[in-house]
Amino acid sequence: MNKKVFSKTINIIVKLSLLTLLLFLLFSCGADLVSPDINIPPDNLTLDKIAEGQIEISWTYNAGSDTVMYYIAKKAGTSGWINPYNITENKFFQDFIPTSDTLVYSYQITAYNNSTGVQSSPSEIVAYFSEYSYPSDLQITQIAQDQLEISWQDHSLGEEGFYVDRKIGEDNWVNKYRSLGENTTSFVDFTNLYEDVIYRVKAFSGITNTPTITDTIFPTLLAPSNLILEKPDNQQIRITWQNNSASAEGFFIDKKIGESDWISDYVYVESPINTYIDDIELPCGDFYYRVRAVEGIYTSPYSAEEKITIFLDLISSTPTAGNPLDIFISEETNWYALISDLYSGFALIDCVNPGAPQNQNYNEEGLPDRTLSVAVKNNMAYVTTLSGLEEHGRLFVVDLSPILPYHGIEFPGVLQIAANVPVSGNPDDTYVPYDIYIEGDYAYIADGANGLEIIYIATSNPEHVANFQTGGIARRVYVNESYAYVSTGLNGVVVVDITDPNNPFEIDHYTTTGFSLDATERDGYVFIADGENGLKIVNSATGEINYIYTGGFANGVYVQGQGRLLEDHVYLLDREKGLYVIDISDISNPYILGYHEMDSEPVSIAKFFFSSYVFIADSEGLKIIQVAP
Repeated sequence: MNKKVFSKTINIIVKLSLLTLLLFLLFSCGADLVSPDINIPPDNLTLDKIAEGQIEISWTYNAGSDTVMYYIAKKAGTSGWINPYNITENKFFQDFIPTSDTLVYSYQITAYNNSTGVQSSPSEIVAYFSEYSYPSDLQITQIAQDQLEISWQDHSLGEEGFYVDRKIGEDNWVNKYRSLGENTTSFVDFTNLYEDVIYRVKAFSGITNTPTITDTIFPTLLAPSNLILEKPDNQQIRITWQNNSASAEGFFIDKKIGESDWISDYVYVESPINTYIDDIELPCGDFYYRVRAVEGIYTSPYSAEEKITIFLDLISSTPTAGNPLDIFISEETNWYALISDLYSGFALIDCVNPGAPQNQNYNEEGLPDRTLSVAVKNNMAYVTTLSGLEEHGRLFVVDLSPILPYHGIEFPGVLQIAANVPVSGNPDDTYVPYDIYIEGDYAYIADGANGLEIIYIATSNPEHVANFQTGGIARRVYVNESYAYVSTGLNGVVVVDITDPNNPFEIDHYTTTGFSLDATERDGYVFIADGENGLKIVNSATGEINYIYTGGFANGVYVQGQGRLLEDHVYLLDREKGLYVIDISDISNPYILGYHEMDSEPVSIAKFFFSSYVFIADSEGLKIIQVAP
C-alpha cells in the first residue's frame, strides 16, 4: 500500500473513534439528566403542626425530568403500618389527625419513578408527638452504693423507644448513652460516689424526638434503715439501726424532744457500731431520732425518723354515771378524786392505786339536780349546784371527814350536808356557778354572767361578802394569793385584786381573739387555755405574748405550783385532741414536750405535788395518765 492510501485510512479510523467517543459522552450526559439514582430515598423530611387537627409533611427528592409519585406510609399509635396510606406527586402532604392525644403518628415516604418503573428505598421515619405524649416525672434513685435507678412516666402510645443521655460532673454529655425500646420506663445504671450525675430522657420515633426531661443526683452514702427505738427503762432509750454503706466511717444521731427543734449531730458513733443508749432526764415526753452515715466530709441522707414516748401512758379509766364537768384532787384528799357529775351528783373515786381506781361511793342524795364544780378544804367539800326548780345557784358544804382519811371503807348512803347557801348575794338572781376555787377562808366562784362571787367559808354558815362584775360569762376561776384570774370566754381573762375580799377590783384584763376557758399563773406569767388559739402565755409585766397552737380547742390548763411545788411543765387540755405537756424551762421558748391523744372529750384537769400522774375528767369519767417516774 502506498503512503497516501495508508495516511487516508488512519485519518478515517481516528475520526470514527472520536465520533464514537462523542456519541458515548452525549448519551452518558443525557442519561444523567433524566435518570436519577432511584435507590436514594426522599430526604430532609420535616413535620409541622399547621393547625389544630392538621399536620404537614414535606421532603426533598431529585427526580430530574422523570415523573415520580410518592407513596406515604402511616402508623398510628401501636397499630400496624398502612402502606400506602396516600399517594401524591407533590413533595408535601397534609394529614388530619388528633393533635391533642397520646398516640404517636409516624410517616415514611417512598419514591416511585413512573418513567423507569423503579421504586426507591423508604425514607427515614418522621413522627408527630403531641405535648400530652411527652415523657414526664424523671426520677433518679440510688438503690445501692454503686447503682442508680432511672425512671420516668411514659405517656405515648406508639413511640419507637427512648434515648437517654448522661453527663458526669464537668464532663461532656454522652448523647444516646442508652437507646431503650418502646414502653420502657426505667433502667439501672452503675455509678461512682460524690459527683453529680445528670440524665435526660426523650421519646423518639425515627428522626423525631420529644423534648427532654432532666434530673440530677449526687450519689453518696445510703441512708441507714430499720431505725428502732426501745425503752430498757423509763430513763433510757436504746437506738439501733442498719448500716447500708460499706464505706461509712461512722454515724451522726439527731434528736428532737416534742415539738422543739432538732438537735443536729446530737451524738457521733463510730462504725461498725450501730447502737446507742440515750439517758433521759425529762420526766416524760415524745422523743424523736434520726441517723445518717458519714465518710469524711460526706454524709448520707437521713434515715426515716422514729418516735418513742416516755410515760404519757393511760394508766386507768374509770367511768362515771353522769356528765363530768370538774375534777378536784390534792394532797388534802388523800388520793381521792372528786368529780362533779352534773345530773348525777358527784363521784368519789379512790385513786390510791392509780392503775385500778375504785369508785367507792356515788351519791346524789341531798344535792340539787345539777352539780357543777367541787373543791375541798379541811375534809369539807364545797360544791356548786344549780336547781331547775329554784333557778339560781347554790353552794353546798359536804362533810367528808368520815371518808377522806380512810381507804376501803363503806360509805354512808346519805351525804352529810353541813351547809347550803345561795351563791349570789341576791338569792333571786339567776346565774350559773360554773367553777369554785378555795383560797384561805374564802370561796371564789365563777358565776356565769354575774361575774365573780366571793363567799366567806370560815364559819358553819358561809356568808356572801362581795361580787365583782367581770363582763362576759365567768366560767373558770384560779386564785394565787391576792389575785383571782377569771376566764370569761370571749371577754378574755379578767384579773381581780382580792387583797381585801370585801372590796375586789380589776387590775388587769387580757383580751382574746379566741375563747378563754381556763387560766392559771406562775412567776409573773399567765397561762390561758384560749380555745382555737391553743395555749396563750402572757408576761404580766410586759404584756408580751407567746402561743402554743394545738390545732384543736384548748379548754383546760394546769401548771405545777397550784399544788405549791413548782416544776417546768404546763399541762394543757384540748377537747378535740387530748393532753399536751408543754416545757416552759425557757419561758421565752416554750415547746410541746409530749402529747397523749384522747378519743373522749377532756373537760377538767388536776395534779398534786407528790404524784406522777395527771387526773382528767372527760366525757366518760376519770382518766389517769402518768407524766413522770
